[in-house]
Amino acid sequence: MARFPRLPDLLTTANLACGVASILLASQGQLTIACGLVFVAALFDVLDGLAARAFGGGSELGKQLDSLADMVSFGVAPAMVLWFQLRTASLSDALGAMVYPGPKVVDLLSDPVLFASLLLIPIGSAWRLAKYNLDTRQTQGFLGLPTPSNGLFWISVVLIVQPTAVHPGPGHEVLIASFLKIISHTASLFALSVALFVLMLSSLPLPGLKLRSTAWKGSEVIYLLLGIGVVLVILYGVLAVPLILLCICSAPLGQALSKDNIREPRFDGLTVTTTAMKTYKASIDVMPHDNLLDPQGKAVSGAMPNLGLNEITGVRIGKHITLKVEAADKKTAEAKVDEACKKLLANQIMEKYAFTLEEA
Repeated sequence: MARFPRLPDLLTTANLACGVASILLASQGQLTIACGLVFVAALFDVLDGLAARAFGGGSELGKQLDSLADMVSFGVAPAMVLWFQLRTASLSDALGAMVYPGPKVVDLLSDPVLFASLLLIPIGSAWRLAKYNLDTRQTQGFLGLPTPSNGLFWISVVLIVQPTAVHPGPGHEVLIASFLKIISHTASLFALSVALFVLMLSSLPLPGLKLRSTAWKGSEVIYLLLGIGVVLVILYGVLAVPLILLCICSAPLGQALSKDNIREPRFDGLTVTTTAMKTYKASIDVMPHDNLLDPQGKAVSGAMPNLGLNEITGVRIGKHITLKVEAADKKTAEAKVDEACKKLLANQIMEKYAFTLEEA
C-alpha cells in the first residue's frame, strides 16, 4: 500500500522542482529567475531538514530523495545556468567599461577546458552526495564542502557579473572585477572548478550551522558566523555568498591537529578537535505500533486465563536488543544507534523503538 508523502519529503520535492525549473528557465535566457530558484531550493533544503528532525528523524526514502534533489538543484542547475551565461550574455554590458575578452557565444566542443570546467560541477556534486550518504561521522559538521554550498557559489558568480543583486559595499567594484576575470578566462575558471571539486571530495572538517540549542554557551562561534553573514549580505547582497564560503572554508585551516589519539574528528562550532573513542552499550526495545494488531501478544493474552492469570491483559510482544558502539562522545553514539534502528533494527512502518545508552 502506497504511503502518503511526509512533510519533509514534500519539501524535498519542492527543492527538486525548483532545480528543474531553474534549468528550464535558464535555457530560455531567464538567468536571474533561474538563479533565484536555486536559492529558493536551498531554502527548501534547510526546511526539509528541520521538518525531518521535528517529525523524529528522516526516512531512508527521504534521504535518497534529498540527494537526488540536491544533485539536480545544486549540481546540474548551476552548471547549466553558468553555461547559458557564458553562451548568451555579454559581460562587457554588465560592467560598462570593463571588457569581456571571451566570445559572446561559446562552443563547448571547440573549448574542452571550458567543457571540463562545467562538467566538474555536477560530477563533484554526485561524488560528494554519494560519500555523504555512506559517512556516519557528519552528524554535527561536514567533511568536505557540501554540495549546496558549491552550487550557491556558482549561482552567485552568475549574479555577481550581471550585477543586479550586488549592493554597493566597500570595495565591491574590485570584487566584481575579480569575479569577472575568473568567469571570462577559461584557465582561471577551470582552476576554480578543480579547487572546489577537490574541496568537495576532501576530508577537510568544516562547521555545520545547525544550532543544537539556542543557548549562547557552546554556540558562540556559530552565532558569530551567522552575524557576520547577515552583515555581509546587507553590505554586498549576493556578493556575500562567496565571502561567507571563504570564511567557512578558512576556519579549520588555522587549527593545529594533534597526531595523538586521532580516531575520529569532532565538531564543536567552528573548533575542530580530535578525541579518543569511547565504547557505549545500547539497550534497544522494539515494539509494534500501538494502533497495529499484535497476533503474538493477543495469543499470549488469550492464554493467561487458562493459567489462572485473569488479571493480566493487553500483552504486547516485541524484541530487546543490546549492542556496543564506539564514538567520540555520547551524542555521536546516540546518533549512530538511532541510525542503526532506522535502517535495520526496526521496521518503522510497523514498529517503534526506544533505547538507552551508557558507557561500557
